[in-house]
Amino acid sequence: HFPAKRDNRRPDGESKTASIASQYPVLWDLKKHFLDDALSLLGQEDPLSLEGVYEELAWIANKLIVAHGMDLTSEDKMKWAVQRTRALVNLGLEVLSQKDFPQAVSLLKTRWVETVFRYGIYELFLLRDGAKKIVSKYWENKPEIFRDFLSLPYDFIMTGLLENIPRHYDFESIDNLEHLRDFHNSEDLTRARQSLDQISNIHNFIARSDPSAFPRLVKPAFRNGCNLYSALGTFFVRTVLDMKRSLEPLSLAAIRDFRDKAFDETGRLFRPEAKESFFNACFSADEQVLLRPLWGLVFQSVLDSMPALDLEKSRVLGTVEGFLVKPESPLAKKKKPAAAKRGKSAKRSSASR
Repeated sequence: HFPAKRDNRRPDGESKTASIASQYPVLWDLKKHFLDDALSLLGQEDPLSLEGVYEELAWIANKLIVAHGMDLTSEDKMKWAVQRTRALVNLGLEVLSQKDFPQAVSLLKTRWVETVFRYGIYELFLLRDGAKKIVSKYWENKPEIFRDFLSLPYDFIMTGLLENIPRHYDFESIDNLEHLRDFHNSEDLTRARQSLDQISNIHNFIARSDPSAFPRLVKPAFRNGCNLYSALGTFFVRTVLDMKRSLEPLSLAAIRDFRDKAFDETGRLFRPEAKESFFNACFSADEQVLLRPLWGLVFQSVLDSMPALDLEKSRVLGTVEGFLVKPESPLAKKKKPAAAKRGKSAKRSSASR
């Protein structure tokens, strides 16, 4: 339920929008939103309602500044508050109106803008709750372990969704190392939902493939060197070789067999049927559509890891991130003759008795 706002027309009926609106810092944000076009249409239809909306936006921005304990005299802080206010109001307006301008204008004219702002935050809280559910179900409510396990860009995406007010991953945003910024629109919301659904679905896949996976992954000693892509790459290799899917590291001999079976004649790309057989064996049609972008990153990680292996000499030459590999130990090779020698000595000793 969205409460209707009271009539905010001036008693004298005079329009002062042009002189007053220009003073509002709500106009400082240079990024154009759906909200701006809706405000333009509202101004043409009802200039006094537009003035009231500008006032409401300024009130919300001031509340943000106070809630964060910021300096009201700081222009940078005020700009931050204005930008977040506009972004969240725009998000709520796009979702509620389904990007229909007449509906958006009606909402701005008849409903409190703070209600639209709060609806935008509500949509973000749904994302945050979804991310927290994964952490609770699989990671013993330890978000730092969850994020440590994820690979790029999903670690940054989930870091943003787990914040008090979730933020959106945008590679072009360079204000911080995680490339996070405020959610701006319904397209941001759709992309974040897709990423959340991918991570939720792939956690379910890992758990049903290897029920012991997450109880082991929460332990630092086991998690060392294992991340999302290496875990999934290991499952892929094992599936191609008709082995049981688990997080047990692969021998170099198994990876040689995988190379011979899954790669094309160039030795640099997968045979299409290898990937398709894997998808059909592990996922429904709907799951395949959702997860193919994620698996594309996994497959590339597997391909990138192959040059780090000298499979003919059973050596690991560099970092392997596409799957879990257990190198053949030179020390173990040296011990084999000694073991055989001890066996012969035991036989001689037995014969002498």
